Amino acid sequence: MKEIIVTIDVEDWFQCESMRGKFPIDTWGSQQYRVERNVERILCLLEEKGASATFFCLANIAEKFPSLISSIHESGHEIASHGYNHVMLNQLSDDEITEDLYKSKNILENIICSHVDGYRAPTFSIASHVYPILKKLGYKYDSSLNLFQGHDRYGSVNPLEFENLENGILMHNSGIREFTIPTISKFGASIPWGGGGYFRLLPYFVYKKGVQSYLNYNDFFMFYLHPWELDPDQPKISDISLSNKFRHYNNLARTYEKFSSLLNDFKGVSISNYDRNTPSNIT
Repeated sequence: MKEIIVTIDVEDWFQCESMRGKFPIDTWGSQQYRVERNVERILCLLEEKGASATFFCLANIAEKFPSLISSIHESGHEIASHGYNHVMLNQLSDDEITEDLYKSKNILENIICSHVDGYRAPTFSIASHVYPILKKLGYKYDSSLNLFQGHDRYGSVNPLEFENLENGILMHNSGIREFTIPTISKFGASIPWGGGGYFRLLPYFVYKKGVQSYLNYNDFFMFYLHPWELDPDQPKISDISLSNKFRHYNNLARTYEKFSSLLNDFKGVSISNYDRNTPSNIT
């Protein structure tokens, strides 16, 4: 089977950008946390399928549920950083970004007693000036560059700053490797295909064909998912915009079954276990 890199962005249902207007950070402590049960479902499914994954963990969650982070790590999966409070990087100064990246890395490393090498920006909001900060703080790779340019929240970078190492992996001139989020080309257009809402929106047989097509020309496929996307019983918030409501709640009831099918059809590996990019080779 062809390999896909499986990544899980560990955040709870009220912490994503679509819910930010309704649930600002200072309200999080009074919300119904569901992340533990949802991550445990993912861990059980990964074990059943013999797959490994990289878990990009929000350090705010790690502080509240350190045993959850330990459980992920002890199950043989990679722990990486998703920042501290899931604030998009374009809303922070460089000093605030540095503090966020340092704090989140330090919290996670203290829990697992091991290095944290990877980072994914909230809502893929990466920018060129963030890479030198990652390098300075000891990160070795990033996986925030979503190659789809039509999303209103994704970040952007200068392509001239990168060297193409292999299909899907770039090297930034700061020395940080970039594991990109894939798109596929259809009818002359670039279509997002990495996971998340796009995975939930499409029928599984269509999504599978897209992954197979991508792997015909690329060495791996980068897949991402959030624990709340497997949870159709989470609270339903009515007073958010129609676009945010669609982004968040579309097809939640079908995600677990589709994720299980994906792990049946493709070999799932973490970034650190990817054959040609073990931690010792990431510089």
